[in-house]
Amino acid sequence: MARLCPLFSSSEGNSAFVGTGKTGFLVDAGVSAKRILTALEENGIDPAAIKGIFLTHEHSDHINGLKVLTKKLGVPVFASAKTLEGVINKDALPENCQAVEFPEEAELFGIHIKRFSTSHDCDGSSGYRFDL
Repeated sequence: MARLCPLFSSSEGNSAFVGTGKTGFLVDAGVSAKRILTALEENGIDPAAIKGIFLTHEHSDHINGLKVLTKKLGVPVFASAKTLEGVINKDALPENCQAVEFPEEAELFGIHIKRFSTSHDCDGSSGYRFDL
């Protein structure tokens, strides 16, 4: 069954889970890794189900917990080239993290994902459509 679970949504931090009960992705990691992991558990989502983190853009309220969370989960980060550049410049990824420029469309773990540009006050801002 498809599941969309907003975990945090405010100027203090943003993160959401999209997927199924067995596999899925986070969109943004704008609060601490501890808070995201706690929110996942509170919503009955096993952190092992997370297969990657998609970033909409590099503002701090979307990446604050990214470095610690990717280190804990060992998952790749997906974003536009400009967003990845901004995240790398902010030293928001651990050394061994796989950062992948996400193409316009792809299928990962049986989920079809389409990236599209959004209007925001930064280069490379993206939205994502997940077809489960």
